[in-house]
Amino acid sequence: MYCRRLGALGLLLAVWLQVACGRIGLELIPEADPVEQDGGLQDSGLQDAGLQDAALDAAPDADSPDMCVASGALDADEDGVCEIDNCVADPNPDQADRDGDGRGDVCDACPLDPDNDSDGDSSCADVDNCPLQANPAQLDTDTDRLGDACDDDDDADGITDAADNCALLPNPAQTNTDTAADGGDACDTDDDDDGVPDVNDNCPTIVNPDQSDGDMNGTGDVCASDDDGDGIVDASDNCPTTVNPDQTNTDASVAGGDELGDACDTDDDADGTADDVDNCPLERNADQLDTDFDGQGDSCDADDDGDGIDDGSDNCPLAANGAQTDTNGDGAGDECDPDDDSDGVNDSADNCPFVANVAQTDTDGDGIGDDCDPDDDNDGTTDGEFGYTPTNVDPLALPNSADELLLNCGISRFDSMSLTYTNWCGQATPTPIIQSQTSGPALVIIVVRSLRLASGSTLQLVGNRPVVLVTRGDATFSGAVEVSASGTTPGAGGNWSCGTSTGGNGTGDSGTGGGGGGGGGFGANGGAGGYGDSNGNQGVRGVARGNASLSPLLGGCAGGRGGGCSGSGGAGGGAFQVSATGRVTVSGTWRSQGAAGANGCPSEGGGFGGGSGGALLLEAATLELTSSAVLRAEGGRGGSAQGSGGNGGTSSAGAQDGGSGGANGGGAGGGSVGRIRLRASQGCSLSGSSSPSASQSCP
Repeated sequence: MYCRRLGALGLLLAVWLQVACGRIGLELIPEADPVEQDGGLQDSGLQDAGLQDAALDAAPDADSPDMCVASGALDADEDGVCEIDNCVADPNPDQADRDGDGRGDVCDACPLDPDNDSDGDSSCADVDNCPLQANPAQLDTDTDRLGDACDDDDDADGITDAADNCALLPNPAQTNTDTAADGGDACDTDDDDDGVPDVNDNCPTIVNPDQSDGDMNGTGDVCASDDDGDGIVDASDNCPTTVNPDQTNTDASVAGGDELGDACDTDDDADGTADDVDNCPLERNADQLDTDFDGQGDSCDADDDGDGIDDGSDNCPLAANGAQTDTNGDGAGDECDPDDDSDGVNDSADNCPFVANVAQTDTDGDGIGDDCDPDDDNDGTTDGEFGYTPTNVDPLALPNSADELLLNCGISRFDSMSLTYTNWCGQATPTPIIQSQTSGPALVIIVVRSLRLASGSTLQLVGNRPVVLVTRGDATFSGAVEVSASGTTPGAGGNWSCGTSTGGNGTGDSGTGGGGGGGGGFGANGGAGGYGDSNGNQGVRGVARGNASLSPLLGGCAGGRGGGCSGSGGAGGGAFQVSATGRVTVSGTWRSQGAAGANGCPSEGGGFGGGSGGALLLEAATLELTSSAVLRAEGGRGGSAQGSGGNGGTSSAGAQDGGSGGANGGGAGGGSVGRIRLRASQGCSLSGSSSPSASQSCP
């Protein structure tokens, strides 16, 4: 019996059952109900406990050869599902059960109601307008899809049924002339409770059971006294000689008010100002304040300042400001905010009232804080504008506004090909700008307001385009800048359209190959490869390219491949330019070096040529290189074979040729030197070192 009951667990326990009960090949059905600890079945949603017992009793013994055949009583619908069929008497092979109540949809009277009409009113919960309260008629007086049985306001008049004197007829005023518990006038057939139904009563709201009507005009005597004919008898009329059926009395409940209706009251709001001169006759406003002088007092004027913005939405309801400018976003418009920039300095004393500047720094003492002064130093050049013509970029095509940038979190990387930033220290990433160059690759320009590269941090530039950093202010580089090639991967903008500036490939076989030529650089050729078994199989040197101005901005070129080998020579260094409107200070190390060539392949093939150095261009209003600054744009060393590789170029003298290998592989030529250019419009202070020597343009 233990094995027979466990058979109801279904497909998830089939393997276990086969082992435990020795039944191999038993087909069990998935999604059976959980098993109780005593081996019994929990409620599977079949609702009928008797059906569960039948399923258990009908289950065959472990020795039965075919459980489903033996338990045919549990597959009465012949749908191929035995033991725990969620519709025992109805075929449903898919066992669909959309409401998850354990009863299949085909036999579930409420297939979308897991509680199966819990209130027993013959309406399933998915269509029952009171699913938890029986209401077979589904009555919904106010058609709000909530049945009267569970709707606390059947007539939707804003009065809950418990307090509504006409629960099924809308009567928000709750008028009940006779004050009896027989319902409000809207549903009371005898409003005055005089025993005469309203439809026959000649004074339906005044008690007159005798229905006396002396003048036979259809109006009972007791209600005929209505001098103004407004339907309100004089005795009850707050303006008996002035028509006012609504009986409005604005000051009825205010201090100093009266019992006169507004229609005959000369001071409706009891504020001491007669209605005919009161700019808010229905709103108490003894001061008669009228901010926008439109004749309507502020107390009743929807737009006190007359700026076209209703007071409820106006961020300065008493100060006209149609633009609704709110510089600091604090909900108070600038027109009425004493501190528009929230810097703790009131606008009246703030030298930049719309730009937060707690320090109130004013370099030139002109009364305008530096943060909002277009010319902080009063030198005649607008801050953020160049006092010189920058190289390779058009300043008019660049945005004037930009964010400050602080990189202080290790290696921060920018890829000029994918235009993606990595580890940008939580800073906003500037939008890269792509600009074409004549006779050069497209540039990627990054614009910032100012830049600080912290000591110990590195700015790494990779990708297929040179990078220009434009700073509309100052830039301080205490950390490292890395634009060098690595192996056969060039720095940013390296290896672009090099042609004959790429070192030539060596020829020959893997035992006697000539060395690859070194890559050409700016103003100097690369080194030639050394020959292997015979003169002439060495790679030629890459020829010089580019110019002293570094316009267009180009990276270095690759060295040649060693004879008898596969692969590529060392890649060329990248190209990086900084153009600042203010001061640039460098105290870290900048590198744009070509990569060294690999040694000859395993036998004695020729070595691989080194890549040439790239380009570094720094230009600013003032430029300072401290004594710790190091700028390097050297070529990569050629790879060795039997002959030694040549050194990469470190000066305009060019790179070293590779050594001859005799009967074996020759060494490769070194890569040519790159170029470094320093330029300032107002002054330079240059210490430190550079390799090659930098060209300088300083006043």
